[in-house]
Amino acid sequence: SVSGVYIESKGEILKLGLDATSSFYKTRMDIFNSLGTYDLNILAMFDDNTTARMKLEVLVDPYGFVYEDVKGQELRLSNAKVTLYSKLDNKWNIYGTGNNPQFTNKHGEYQFMVEPGTYKIEVELDGYDKYESEEIEVEKTTIEKNIQLQKGKIEYIKYAYILGGIFLLIGIIVLSRKKK
Repeated sequence: SVSGVYIESKGEILKLGLDATSSFYKTRMDIFNSLGTYDLNILAMFDDNTTARMKLEVLVDPYGFVYEDVKGQELRLSNAKVTLYSKLDNKWNIYGTGNNPQFTNKHGEYQFMVEPGTYKIEVELDGYDKYESEEIEVEKTTIEKNIQLQKGKIEYIKYAYILGGIFLLIGIIVLSRKKK
């Protein structure tokens, strides 16, 4: 049986833990802090002192940031929910089991590790219209997808009601003073 599974990338070695519910070895890797292709070296150790090695290449892609255009300037939006979907048999499914959906960091950034395939991105943030991308084809190159969100129509309606209420109140005050 397996006594341990380790993964190495960029000089960092991580031990994977056995997930009892899925029987998969898992770990969280925060070593992919930039885009591109990474080589992972996986080592499995067995109780009989034998080992098995495997090399895997992963791609950190698509990536980008979420923003609002404010008078021609990009205002980066943190805490936007970014969900990546993959297309399989002409159906869209949430991709993977890891960090998906994710929330943009304080710089409005997001990134996903994917394999070649067809994807789309969905972004949601309170006060903004929901965004859904066109299909994105990922091969061996990285895809940068910066996403501009639009203020939600509900926000404009709310402000219109507030302004309407203010004008109504001013009108009532003016009329009541004219009657005196």
